Amino acid sequence: MDIMILSAESIEGARTQIEAGLNKIASVLGPPSWDLQSRGFLPNAKASFAVVIDGETLRYALDPELKPLFLNLGTQCETVVCCRVSPAQKALTVKLVKEGRDAMTLSIGDGANDVAMIQEANIGC
Repeated sequence: MDIMILSAESIEGARTQIEAGLNKIASVLGPPSWDLQSRGFLPNAKASFAVVIDGETLRYALDPELKPLFLNLGTQCETVVCCRVSPAQKALTVKLVKEGRDAMTLSIGDGANDVAMIQEANIGC
């Protein structure tokens, strides 16, 4: 798995790192091809990616200006790890995926700091 670590000190730095991640994925996977059986687009290469993002960088990534880019990057990765984030950032990340991809979301938490995230998800425990 190719791991991309996002750690920026400004919105411009976050944009640069997110765009670099998207470019990396595009260069490895290439353009998608049409699959007649599934009647959908499939990537041309098999590769897996992960993103690790810290709380400060996530603050920039969740800015309305960068949200679509971050959502695009995150949903092309098999794994997204958010570390050192606030309870509000957890909830905003779930909301981003839920609304941005019209997806059913599940949140699991084990503490009071997870309540907002669990309440934002379609299913929470």
